[in-house]
Amino acid sequence: MMSRSFSASQYERDFLPQRLCNWEVPANKRTSACSRHDTLKPRRGRTTPIVDHKGHLLVPKRSAAFVTEPEEWQRSPARWPQANPVISTGGAATMGYKGIQTDYLASSTVMIPTVMVPGVKERTFR
Repeated sequence: MMSRSFSASQYERDFLPQRLCNWEVPANKRTSACSRHDTLKPRRGRTTPIVDHKGHLLVPKRSAAFVTEPEEWQRSPARWPQANPVISTGGAATMGYKGIQTDYLASSTVMIPTVMVPGVKERTFR
């Protein structure tokens, strides 16, 4: 029923920027026109070609805005964290499926050395 008595444009009209007085004035004038009545300010600088006479792209010059000194963490070489000597690496592992001997895997027990830390009651199995 409301759609018959009210049109959508009556709501849009109330919220136009000109009626609310909240439009913005651009800080600088545009260099391209939106319509044929707009005035333009001339562009500054020179037009530089991006291709040579054969049509190949030229190597771009780096802008001074992107030339920065690397940070301290960027200058240092990449490092892996060192193993903690306090933490044990584990015990022994028997090769094979659940310790069952096979002919294609070694049947010996692989010893994983543990770190001898003073004050820790832990043995190195040999």
